[in-house]
Amino acid sequence: MAEAEGGGIFVSYRRQESKHFAGRLYDQLADRFGEDQVFLDVDAIDLGVDFAEAISRAVAACQVLLAVIGPTWLTITDERGRRRLDDPDDIVRLEIEAALTRDVRVIPVLVEGAHMPRREDLPESLAGLARRNALLIRHESFRYDAGRLVAAIERVLTPAFDTTWWPPTTATVETAIVPDYLRPDGTAHSAADRAAGPGNDLVTGWQRVDRREGQVYQWPELLEHYDPYDVYKGETQREGTVFIALGWTVRRGAWGMDRIYVVSFLSQQTPQTPLAEFLAADDYEETRELIAIIRGSDGGRKMYGPAEDLPPAYAQFRTTTYCDRVQARGSWNKLAVVTAETDTDTILNHALIQARRRGDL
Repeated sequence: MAEAEGGGIFVSYRRQESKHFAGRLYDQLADRFGEDQVFLDVDAIDLGVDFAEAISRAVAACQVLLAVIGPTWLTITDERGRRRLDDPDDIVRLEIEAALTRDVRVIPVLVEGAHMPRREDLPESLAGLARRNALLIRHESFRYDAGRLVAAIERVLTPAFDTTWWPPTTATVETAIVPDYLRPDGTAHSAADRAAGPGNDLVTGWQRVDRREGQVYQWPELLEHYDPYDVYKGETQREGTVFIALGWTVRRGAWGMDRIYVVSFLSQQTPQTPLAEFLAADDYEETRELIAIIRGSDGGRKMYGPAEDLPPAYAQFRTTTYCDRVQARGSWNKLAVVTAETDTDTILNHALIQARRRGDL
């Protein structure tokens, strides 16, 4: 049985209910992290080897375990009618027990409409699973949801960046696309790194703290449901603790095609007018990039107007002209920010700037 040398990802799943989803996840993760760092099956254990010990060693060699949970994960039974999770030798139970015992990061992945198990429904040895933040992956938005999972795993596997590099700059966001700054080795810093630059007061490393359901969010002339949606927490010098939520939807025929929209809003308990929205660029299938307007001729609540000064922080964002990335008929000639769909920090920091401009914080 192959084992990781460290830093790998272990995918735990039940074949009877989630083999297809687990296979799709494996493909996504292997493309990003390499096949030798993603471990999907444990049935290659050599004859005569204690499989519980073999599983424990394999899980311990990884940094992340993905617990793929389908709708029958909690209740599925064996040939004698006994719940599988109640069997101390159940492989899925052994995998998750090993991860919890060895302090491996466990991320529950909910598929096929599954809900997070409650503590009282789990064996005592798996009770810690109920306290782990889960990610929902849906058929209709698999790439987007899997991209968010990849981003979360990257934050676990990648050491924190050194942010002492910050160089002075006189670049302005209105004149050109602003290039990413570089580390001494020539590689580009992330948007999260740039947020830590002096004077910006943005958030580096927004933390997902909640998943909520059942609310409606209001644009001026329509309502949209984001069910469920994620709530993120950040710390700033100006406001202290800030909570901003992200929801997603697919709008049919938007700018000539069906486009994913990622919408940010304050996470209060009443309908909220969104702070900002990112939508899929024309080449989204190839680039996985989203775009949101910063400045336009109408100004008002939606964006900065032509006469308004932009905050210096926008000099550290990737920018372009909206119609360069969305070329449908009637597309606007407005300044916009561009980001990868997995770059939650950029999406939320753009929303933070817009909330400040509107006086919503």
